[in-house]
Amino acid sequence: MTDGNNGFEDMAKLLGKMDIDRDIADEGLKQGADTFADWVRPKIPVAKSAFASKYGHMRDQFGVIKTSEGYDVTFGDAFWWVFSENGTGGEHPQRAQNFVHGTFSQKWSALERILQNAAIKKIEK
Repeated sequence: MTDGNNGFEDMAKLLGKMDIDRDIADEGLKQGADTFADWVRPKIPVAKSAFASKYGHMRDQFGVIKTSEGYDVTFGDAFWWVFSENGTGGEHPQRAQNFVHGTFSQKWSALERILQNAAIKKIEK
């Protein structure tokens, strides 16, 4: 290694040639979103509410969609997932089930690895 070259300049040149947003992030985010959706889907409670009969069950509307900023894991029109996730108060309280936040907290390091591996694979190409 020469005195003025510590490897960072080479990496900067390599990364400068790549479109990080489109090449790396898109592939990694898609893979991460799909994997997260696969982890959450079996934990989604079966809704027996008027909302479910009117709009459809949460599991049926749960999925990954492409947006202008990347990928979203969404419940579609099933807005009441928030009540199941966080619980409610009032006269008829519902306990919080934390099926989304709990899964995210437990699987955070695995999601990081998915994104890192996708970036590494793209950089190695």
